Amino acid sequence: METVRKLVQIQGQNQHSGVSQWEMISSLPVAGFKVISKLENQNKRLFLQSITPLLGRDLAPHDRTVARSIIKNWMISLQADEHLSLLQEITQGVHEAEPALLCLRIAISTIEEQSSRTKEALAQVYRSLCETLKKSDGIRQFRLVMDCLGSIILTRPWALSQWEIDTTLACIVFIASSHGPELPTRYAGYIYSRLCGLLSGLLTVHRLKLRGRFHIIIPVLQSLLRCLFTPNQAARSSQSKSNNNTVPSWLPPAKGLEAPQATAYARLLTSLCDPTVSSVTTGGKKRPKDELTSATDKARTMAGQHLPYVLMEYIQCRLRSNLASAEVKHALMPGLYAILDSMTRESRRMLNAAMDSSGRAMWRNLWADYTRFTRWNES
Repeated sequence: METVRKLVQIQGQNQHSGVSQWEMISSLPVAGFKVISKLENQNKRLFLQSITPLLGRDLAPHDRTVARSIIKNWMISLQADEHLSLLQEITQGVHEAEPALLCLRIAISTIEEQSSRTKEALAQVYRSLCETLKKSDGIRQFRLVMDCLGSIILTRPWALSQWEIDTTLACIVFIASSHGPELPTRYAGYIYSRLCGLLSGLLTVHRLKLRGRFHIIIPVLQSLLRCLFTPNQAARSSQSKSNNNTVPSWLPPAKGLEAPQATAYARLLTSLCDPTVSSVTTGGKKRPKDELTSATDKARTMAGQHLPYVLMEYIQCRLRSNLASAEVKHALMPGLYAILDSMTRESRRMLNAAMDSSGRAMWRNLWADYTRFTRWNES
């Protein structure tokens, strides 16, 4: 686009002349920036309102990169108080405009200070994003909000407290339910993969905050598991009569999710049952080998105590619903086998006792496959 190309030329001419980015942008012959040239002072609000629409245009990749660089460099130059004020102002517009979400993603990446005020402001942004995600009215908005949430989880983990972690889990359950946002069904696979990725980020970075929260994690896993199944004819008839549909609106009514989505879900189960050392220990200190082993064993034992409820949900889903293909079942098995690896003999007996005759038959088939295809031994 000519706008951004002109800006690149001006940057090259003025990078050593002390000309501010405000003056550079205001000199562009673009109608959208006329308001900037009339300002006597560098009004940050009007600057943001004028430059942000650049991100919403259909720019070429190079031009979009330059536009983002302009905004990022400007944000970096702000003082801490100005940065926080700007962050809150952008957040107020994320419900209405996609460019605001693009700008917010840049703003998050420029935050470095870890003060209590910064943490509080970023936590508020995170909660607001969760609410926006639950009300997403298009796949582009969904993607941008997910990008912002993922950026905070992975790069600014110090900003999230237990409240934000629990809010995220509740948000995933809501989106994976019949009460979730009405998003295009052709993006079902993408939506599901992003939900799994959001939970995976929590398990990777915030695993210690999730200790003792299995009563919240299990409903999340059960909700995501149900999305992999499509109700059979009998189940659809029953739901139609009772008007009790549990399938989210973004799932195709007849076509289920495919193997890549089942693989993403299986990885969640595997990460819970077989965690890495770094995810179950605090960083920065060296620990004896025995202590590290104890931490992973403790996490595996805890998973074995709670994840049988996911196995039970799987068996119930198999009885009343169908998977899209044999490939989906094959992709899902490593996660279920990871649960069985973490279970004790007593927990297997309790699981068997909790099911009816049809459920126990399905359980025996699953156990037979597990012992046939894994290196399981009775000891």
